[in-house]
Amino acid sequence: MQPTQPTREHPLSRDEQVVTSTLLDELRARTPGATIADLVLEKTDAARQVCSDYVATHLAGLADLMLIKSLLATAELQRLGATVEGVERTPEEKALVDVATAPYGELVKKRLIAAYGLDRFEVLAVEAYSDANKKVKDFEGVPNPHFMGTSVQNWGYYADGWDALSSALAKLPSLGDLGLVLTTYRAPRQPKVMGELLEIQKIAAIKPESMIEHGTAVMDMGQLHFLSTAITDNVHWTRAGEVGGLIGITGYSGVYINPFGIQGWLDGAEILYPPRVVTVFEGLNPHGYRDGSVDYPVAHLREISKRETGQAVYRDDKYMLVVARDNNLDATKLKMVKQLETRFAPDAVRSALVELGLSYKGVMYLTLDELTTLHDHLAT
Repeated sequence: MQPTQPTREHPLSRDEQVVTSTLLDELRARTPGATIADLVLEKTDAARQVCSDYVATHLAGLADLMLIKSLLATAELQRLGATVEGVERTPEEKALVDVATAPYGELVKKRLIAAYGLDRFEVLAVEAYSDANKKVKDFEGVPNPHFMGTSVQNWGYYADGWDALSSALAKLPSLGDLGLVLTTYRAPRQPKVMGELLEIQKIAAIKPESMIEHGTAVMDMGQLHFLSTAITDNVHWTRAGEVGGLIGITGYSGVYINPFGIQGWLDGAEILYPPRVVTVFEGLNPHGYRDGSVDYPVAHLREISKRETGQAVYRDDKYMLVVARDNNLDATKLKMVKQLETRFAPDAVRSALVELGLSYKGVMYLTLDELTTLHDHLAT
């Protein structure tokens, strides 16, 4: 059941922002039709019990629950268009803002740092990453404490700020650790060469279902690329017109870093993906982002944990093909689908999809490896 409150017209109101939560699923198992607001505002006894049970059964339960609620509340505010500048919020939306911003502030930040065991260099690395001047070594001879290059003064026993950042991300909970899968967005990069295709145009030229490797190229400071995305409105999205649209990433290995940075909620609840994430290109929503009266596409990518055998592979630095697609892949998959349809009863197939955790997709949307797993499971 969707909230009765209408969704306002806002730049991404034509795009679907996926939000799934195991904690919300648990509440809905007890109270069918429960909403995100019911959970994060703890409106009912069932919601309060679910949250209490979560804290009692997780090592960093209080800290994790605060982040989960903040992320869900922010996503709900985004859906409602309640984060757009100048919008008058309802009383419930104001309460959601309080939950969304609860992890921010120095006192809460110190508690979260302690809960996750970050050392001072790791804390500094997240702060430095959120600083636009992280590439500047010094200011008129005065060392920049947020310079992320090699600096014993800044980074102690870490190789550089990027090394410390990687260590911090390994300690902080990912979306998946918090039981979440979210669609978050980023503005594509500007072309480096005059006349070069826009990043969104390069993605659009890729065949849907192709895989994309992220963060494999070495950047200008010697680091691999960290993929910065956000849940809700921020200054970076205003560049959509310049760069041809936005990129939406539905995933689980991103880390919620805004509470640990220096920008507060300004970056739209930043979710940072570490290098070497792999996604599948799901296609373009041609009207996903509206700036005034002009529509721009949103290119949708979905994170995967296992690569599909026979599928094409691209790298996100130049979107060059690095592994060609097997020309027989579609025919092989279709043959397996027909075998499933003729050999097994529809109810048996549906039950197996649920049992294998593939129930969110129909058989026609499974990868070759998933079809093989499903077929073997049913045949035993």
